[in-house]
Amino acid sequence: MTEARAGVPVPEHGRPRIGQEELALRRAKLTELLSERGADAWLAYGDDGAVAGPDHVRYLTNVAPHFEPVLVAGGTAGRSVLLTGPETAEYARAVVAGAIEVLSISELAHSSEEYPTIELRSGLELLRDVVGRSAALALLGADRVPHSLYSSVIEPLEAHHRVEAVGEEAYTLRRVKTAAEQLVIDEAYRIALTGLRAALDVLWPGAIEREVAAEAEYAMRRAGAEGFGIDTMVASGISNTRPILARSTFREIARDDLVCITLAPRYEGYHAAMARPFLFQANPSVERAVEVAKEAQRMAEVSLRTGSEGRSAESAARAVVVRSGVDAEFPYVGIHTIGVIEFEPPIFASGSSARVEEGMALSIDIPMFHAPWGGFRVEDGFAIRDGHAAPRVDRYQEVVPLLLH
Repeated sequence: MTEARAGVPVPEHGRPRIGQEELALRRAKLTELLSERGADAWLAYGDDGAVAGPDHVRYLTNVAPHFEPVLVAGGTAGRSVLLTGPETAEYARAVVAGAIEVLSISELAHSSEEYPTIELRSGLELLRDVVGRSAALALLGADRVPHSLYSSVIEPLEAHHRVEAVGEEAYTLRRVKTAAEQLVIDEAYRIALTGLRAALDVLWPGAIEREVAAEAEYAMRRAGAEGFGIDTMVASGISNTRPILARSTFREIARDDLVCITLAPRYEGYHAAMARPFLFQANPSVERAVEVAKEAQRMAEVSLRTGSEGRSAESAARAVVVRSGVDAEFPYVGIHTIGVIEFEPPIFASGSSARVEEGMALSIDIPMFHAPWGGFRVEDGFAIRDGHAAPRVDRYQEVVPLLLH
């Protein structure tokens, strides 16, 4: 193993990663934080939901849930345990490298399967042992816990412990990224840029949306992506670009189409998010909207300063779009932090007083949707460095407004 700058661990293949020491420190900080708020034990839930499913479990252990959900428990008593289904346990043991005890529990086994060679234990009994005499148990990821698991494990614990769902409290530990996280996120954005360039190599009239998406995903996989937090969106034409979310289809792209490409690769658990609009021929309405979106993103960038309220930057970007008179809506909050979730709190909504902090990882997403000509987004990643927002990768031709195929 070699070492990167600032003591960040890098494996032999030369790519950044999050090391076991940092993961252990995260669990210790979570325990300390929740203890100060009256909970001396905690339980985190994670599953393989595309965007936010892994969430706290991935952040605390680097285990990526797949097929079977995962529970991680810890607290001031000092014991940490990872509970999962029988098909996940060996994989999880390899990931945590002995740092956490891993056990298979019956509550997370597939109901119609049987596992004659794998010992299954009661998750409820194991958690009772870990939680012990704790008066309060903090539950992370409560909104994702399925009813069957809640009724078989969480609800019985409520008879002897005060179970409290926590969300924002845990995310405060993730607002500022470590040196290792910054390198991992930079790598995710380099992967996204690789995918964008690959998409452009095959983007011409007559191409099929899914074929363009496939080329982008192939390139991102080869570049190191472990998967995608949001499915690659290659949308063309008015009806497919107008909505906020699109699915790549078998539609053949036409010369007079607007094409919007949105990429969200995941690398070592962390997301990137990059989006661009493209044209093959002149379209004054779309080109005007692209220029407005670029200006809105620049306004947000210069407004993001350490110590300032993030919503002021979002408001500044939104004002550019509103003043322009462009016939498109700015339908959601465009600035948020990015990490293990593609849009982690804080999201700089109008009611948020969250301030910009040195070391934050941010996405500036300018949405231009629901227009008569369709819609698109311009999205890039930024790091708060030396008091201001710095782009994670070189902006690809400052948003290409016109392709000359």
